[in-house]
Amino acid sequence: MIEKIEKNNELIAIIIKGHPEEKLNFVTPDEFPIQLGFHNREKGEEIQPHLHKNIPELKDIPAHEMFHIKEGKVEIGLFDSRKELVKKVIVEKGDTIFLTAGHSFKFLEDTKMFEVKQGPYRDKEDKEYF
Repeated sequence: MIEKIEKNNELIAIIIKGHPEEKLNFVTPDEFPIQLGFHNREKGEEIQPHLHKNIPELKDIPAHEMFHIKEGKVEIGLFDSRKELVKKVIVEKGDTIFLTAGHSFKFLEDTKMFEVKQGPYRDKEDKEYF
């Protein structure tokens, strides 16, 4: 369940109780400087290698992301700025990873995870796949 606490059309807080069932949902308004989302991914799903472009609204500050694994297991490919694989790591239930460069995901188990990243939300135009 997602509860938004508001007063006079001002968002005061967002509470996520449990883990929502949607596959992917960002619960913060698109224009917020911090974005909070959650993922429900199935075993075998993959997200191709990509990096996030700098955020022009923030004077080209590099885009970073943080993921917290609530349930499941994920293999994450870590890539440098030349798009070369540096290492593959496994994160699982209870782990948190902070990403500052290119990355890919392979879901080794059904996985529920939370994502926090810089905004404003730019979904497709912020990624460069390789």
